[in-house]
Amino acid sequence: MAVFINIYKFFIIVIICHECVCYNILVVTPMPVISHAILGNSFVKLLLNAGHKITHVTGIPYNISHPNLRRFEVDYYLESIPNMDSSRAFGRIIRELFISSLREKDVNMLLRDTKERFDLVVAEWMFNDLYAGLSALYDCPLLWFSATESHWMMLRLLEDTINSQDKTSKYIPPFITSYIIQDMYLYNLEKEAYENIFTPLMDLRGKSLIKFEESKYFGAQILVYLNVLPHEAKNWPRKFKPIAGYHIDRQVEPLPKDLQSIMDNAKYGVIYFSMGSNLNSQDILDGYNEILMEVFSNLRQVVLWKHDLKFSHLPSNVHVLKWAPQQSILSHPNCILFMTQGGALSSIEALHFGVAILGIPIIADQFTNIERAVDQGYAKQVDFPYSTGEDIRDTIEEMIRNPRFRNKVKELSRKYHNQSSPGTDLVRYVRKVIRAGITKYSAPYETLYLKKIFINLGLWGIILLTSLRFIFKNFIRLRRSKKLNA
Repeated sequence: MAVFINIYKFFIIVIICHECVCYNILVVTPMPVISHAILGNSFVKLLLNAGHKITHVTGIPYNISHPNLRRFEVDYYLESIPNMDSSRAFGRIIRELFISSLREKDVNMLLRDTKERFDLVVAEWMFNDLYAGLSALYDCPLLWFSATESHWMMLRLLEDTINSQDKTSKYIPPFITSYIIQDMYLYNLEKEAYENIFTPLMDLRGKSLIKFEESKYFGAQILVYLNVLPHEAKNWPRKFKPIAGYHIDRQVEPLPKDLQSIMDNAKYGVIYFSMGSNLNSQDILDGYNEILMEVFSNLRQVVLWKHDLKFSHLPSNVHVLKWAPQQSILSHPNCILFMTQGGALSSIEALHFGVAILGIPIIADQFTNIERAVDQGYAKQVDFPYSTGEDIRDTIEEMIRNPRFRNKVKELSRKYHNQSSPGTDLVRYVRKVIRAGITKYSAPYETLYLKKIFINLGLWGIILLTSLRFIFKNFIRLRRSKKLNA
């Protein structure tokens, strides 16, 4: 019996040691956008807590001190800001941002250090594939990370994408679909930067530069900040991992005393209104501030409004906050409605804490997130600048009066919490990718496209041969018939 106990203990120790391996990981999340930074920083904290060594290239400074963390903060400067209504201008800005992050002095010194080794590169994907060169440089696996909605430009990197069905394609917003990958100017800009940056770095290591068209398929593993509930799509590509909510604190911070008192004493509930951290509320709501204040002043509910603007007069039920502890507010049982622009983080937090949404999407994936919430039955949408004060008031009153919105979000929140922990899944998936090693194969679109061509040629060949055989047999039959008649 003692022998079996010792064997059991041995296997437990082996498993624990296997899970506690310290990996050296390079994380590159250069987007100078607060929501992206929150996701990148939370990603890093989870990996640090799991015992790994992290080198982080980030676009926004943050206060994390850890003996296993080495941080490079990159600044992005564009001499002239082009018209953001143009998809080409958007593509140019994104590419120049990613290019400048690799050319930053300290980061470039890191890349030139031939003694540096990494077990994994985690690279933010944002409509370009430049960071794929890091995988080839360090000869290690690449894990793409995207803070945006699943998108065909991202999914094209997976070898099994064409054989899967992206059930979220209906949610892709017009702003994103207008982006044209075939724009040769953007493609050449990215390819030229790839060659200029990585050729000398590969030369230092005595290695040849891999073609840009091939390098981006080295990783073919994608983590996407996207929540998929059990009743939703199941036909995801094999190496695609929807993951969302890992940034939410397990222990929510207590509310400041003044807010705690306000929310505790809200007899008819609290409406929390925030347009997020990336856009200035004053600019977004210009011309609507007075309309909204008039709507709020006639409600019985307490309104917590995160806003940059100071008002000369506030109704007794309205409290304007320059800073709001959003997770703490949403977790309070008296919070009955969340008015939001529908950013990815806010959408997941609403689902996590079970709060119905009144969506006011402004840009990009906000339309996607709100449309999904509406389809799932726990949200309604109003449009700026088209909706009137009466529209907004009627929508608020309907959502408060009709319990189906709150009941539905509570139901979906339970399903969300019944899934495994997103933070645990993230760390486990990172380790899985490292252990699997580099996956090198032909570009999936090329391979599968050729397969389709050969399949189609085969089908057409069969049809052609069958048709010729039918024509030939009828021709022979006709000739025989003519001879007999003669």
